[in-house]
Amino acid sequence: MVVEFPVLCQNPEWKKVDDAEKFSEYRGFKKIICNDSMNCIVWGFSTSSTWCQFFRKTTDGGKTWNDIYIDSSYIIQNPISMHKIIPFNDFAYKGNTIIAVGDSGRLIYSNNNGFSFKEKFFSGPNSQLYKIRLFDEMYGILYQIDYNIRTSNFYETKDGGSTWEKINLPDSLSFQFDKNGKRGGIAYNDYNIIKRGLFVTYFNRVYVNPDFWELSWIYGNVDSVRTYKQDSLYLIKFVNEKEGWKYGGGTIDPNSFNLENVIYHTTNSGQTWVTQRDSLFTGFSVTGMDAFDNKFAIATTGTSYVLMTHNGGMTWVEEQVDSIPNGWYATARYPQITSYSSAYIITTSPSMIYKYTRDWSKPVDTSTVGVRYERIIENDFSVYPNPVKDKLSVSDFSEGKIEFEIYDMLGIKRIEGKVFNEIYVAFLPKGIYFLKLNNNNKVIKFVKE
Repeated sequence: MVVEFPVLCQNPEWKKVDDAEKFSEYRGFKKIICNDSMNCIVWGFSTSSTWCQFFRKTTDGGKTWNDIYIDSSYIIQNPISMHKIIPFNDFAYKGNTIIAVGDSGRLIYSNNNGFSFKEKFFSGPNSQLYKIRLFDEMYGILYQIDYNIRTSNFYETKDGGSTWEKINLPDSLSFQFDKNGKRGGIAYNDYNIIKRGLFVTYFNRVYVNPDFWELSWIYGNVDSVRTYKQDSLYLIKFVNEKEGWKYGGGTIDPNSFNLENVIYHTTNSGQTWVTQRDSLFTGFSVTGMDAFDNKFAIATTGTSYVLMTHNGGMTWVEEQVDSIPNGWYATARYPQITSYSSAYIITTSPSMIYKYTRDWSKPVDTSTVGVRYERIIENDFSVYPNPVKDKLSVSDFSEGKIEFEIYDMLGIKRIEGKVFNEIYVAFLPKGIYFLKLNNNNKVIKFVKE
C-alpha cells in the first residue's frame, strides 16, 4: 500500500539566448514576438556605417538566430543631398505572416514566414503608421495618423496585409486639430483584438487647453464611451471581452525620476478597475505584459525585473532575470508567454533576449500506509489521480527525468518540461487534456477538475 507525499520543487530559470552586444556594430533590440516556444522574431536596429533596422528569427527555441530582413530605406529631403531614414514604429507576427509599419505611411509584409517581403505605402510622406496587431495570419488592424489632412484612422486587413480598409469611427473619436493647427482629439494608447471585427482599446482624449481625461472601452463600432477622472497613460492586455489588465505608471514627484509600478485589473470590460499593484519597486513603470490566460501573466519593469502571477494578479512575484552590469539599467520589455512553462523577454541597455523555462517536476517521498491510489495503467505508463486537481503523479517505470508535453482538446500545447514523478497542473482550467511522454511517444488522457 503506497501513497506519495509531494515535496514542491519548482525551478524557474531565465537564460540568455541572444546578445546584441556580441556584434561588431552596435545593435539594439526593440520588440520580440513569438508564435510558440520554438518560433520567435525580434525587431531591432543597428548603428554601423549606416543606420538600419533588422528582423532576426529563431526556429529552435533561441539556440540560433538568423537575420531575415535588413532595411535602410530612406526618403529624399530638401536639399536633395539630404535624406531621412524611414523608421518602423511597430511590427506583428502570427503564423506565416509578418507585418511592420512605420513613418511616411510605409508598410512591409510577408506571408511566407519571412522568406520574402513586399512593400506598400499609405498616402503621403506625412502619414504615420502605428500599433499593428494581428489576430491570425489573415486578420489584423493598424492605427494611422495623416498629418496632411489632419485625421487618424484604424484600418483592417483580411488578407494578411495586402489590402486594407478603413474602420469607420464616429467623428467624436477621430483625430482633430484646432484652428491654430495644434493637436487634439483622441490619442489611442493601446488596443487588443479579441476576435475578428471586435477589438478593445484604451485611449485618452486630449483637449487643446490641454486637459487629460481617461475614456473607457470601444467595442466594434465604438458607440459607447464612458468618462473618468484624470489618470496616467497606460497600456492594456485583455484575455477575453471581459477580463484584462491595464498597466504602466507615472511620476509621483515631478522633481523625481522615480516611476510607479501600477497594474489594474477588470472583469467587466473596463467599467470598473481593481488596483493589483501600486509600488515604487525598481523606480520604473510597468513596461509590458503578456497573459497566457486569465491566471498566468508576466509583466516587465526596470533593472531586469519581471513580475509574475499564477492567480490572475491577486499576487505578483518579483523576479530578477539577470544581474545588471555597473552603469546599465536593463529595462525588461515585451514579454511573450508561449506556454505555462516557457516565455521570452528582451532587455534594453544592454540589449539581450532571455528565455524562461520552468521545470514542473516534483520529486516525491514514498511511505507505506493503508491507502491505495487507483491507477490508470496503459502500456507501463500511468497517471493518478485521474481526475486531478493540483498534482498529477506520473510513472512510466523508467529512470531519470522524462520530457513531457500536455495538450488541450484543441491541440494547443499548455505545458512542457521534464518530470521525475509529478506534474503541477493546478493552473490549468477545468477540462480534458492529453499527456505525452517524449521518451516513448505514448499519450494518455486525463481530466482536470
